[in-house]
This record gives sequence, structure tokens and C-alpha cells, in this order.
Amino acid sequence: VSIAYAASSSTVVSLFVAFQVRIAVPYDGYIYLAAPKTYELYCPVTKVLQGPFTPSCSQDDAILTACDGLTDCNPLHELLLKLDKSSATDLTDNGTVASDYALEQGDSMFFSLEALVPETTPTPREENVFLVRILDENKVTLDGKLNEYGGEVSSVPKLQDFSLWWTRAIADAMITVAVEFTFNITVPRGQENEDEILRVVQITAPENF
Repeated sequence: VSIAYAASSSTVVSLFVAFQVRIAVPYDGYIYLAAPKTYELYCPVTKVLQGPFTPSCSQDDAILTACDGLTDCNPLHELLLKLDKSSATDLTDNGTVASDYALEQGDSMFFSLEALVPETTPTPREENVFLVRILDENKVTLDGKLNEYGGEVSSVPKLQDFSLWWTRAIADAMITVAVEFTFNITVPRGQENEDEILRVVQITAPENF
């Protein structure tokens, strides 16, 4: 299991999740994903970069424990993805699925969704973990990883004061888009953490732009 994201304080970011299955996962099986309890995850899956198809996403299934009365806990820190058989693409000539499994043993899946990073890093360290479990169609656990540690939340630098302008939007035409923002503080290069040097500002447009 590998989880990657920009751990920027109080920011909605793209969360990338990748894993390889050690046990075949049947159609209508599930992927349970839980972030540290102060994070917030959002449905739906925004993109599948590797895998059979885009799974459906739910945050109100009975298997989700939410916070169970815990304080300092966001009930939307977990979600359930379903590998719906109706979404299968590996069909035979007569329209039936070619296999009983959405993911065969050794297959990999790589997808992204959005997440809200909390203001500060969850503490103690054992609270700053992501959990991934693979479930069969009856929601019985097949495999999983319960200790994929999250990143250290950074509040410096932080983007703020966003503005966006664009010329008239015409279908199938080039337009000019202007983006403006400020940083919350100036950090000289010599004072940056050598593992967190600012090199790139990523701007993501809506799909199909």
C-alpha cells in the first residue's frame, strides 16, 4: 500500500492510493479506506490511473464506524468503495464477465480522491495512520494494511487569498485563465526544511479542460 498527498494544513488535496492485492477480490467486493480521524475524505473517486474500473463510493454504509463517540474526530474520515459487477469491462462476447474476480491475485489498483487535511498533524503518531482493508462481497475482510503513516502536516508556506479570472468561455476554443494567490509567510530558501523545499505549484483544471 502506498498513499501520497500534499499534507498542507486545512487544504483540500488530491489523495493518491495504490496497492497490490495478495488475494483475488471478487466482483461486488469492497475497499475500505480510513484516514487519520481528523482528516475528511470525499466521494467520489476522481480518477482511476490503474485498475479495472471506477468503484462506487459510499460514506453511509453500516460497516463504517464513524467516530463512535470519540472527540476530535471527523465522521467522514472513512469511506467504502465497491467494485460493482455492473461496472465490469472485461466482458465475453455474450455480455457476461470473463472472470469471477474484479482484481486477480497480483493485480494493482491506483486511484485518487479528494481529502481535507487537518490544521495540525494528528498525535500521538499511532493516530496519524491510514487503514486499507479489502473485503469480499459479504464484507468479510480478506486482507489489508493498518499502519500506513500519514505525512507531517505543514502550515508553512500556505496558499491563501485565491482569485480566478478567465476570458469568455466558448466551447472548443482557447481561453486565457488568470490565477492569483498569496503565501501566508515568506520563507527564505536557506530556512526551508531540506525535505520540504517548495519546487512546484500544481494547478488542476476541471476534467476535459
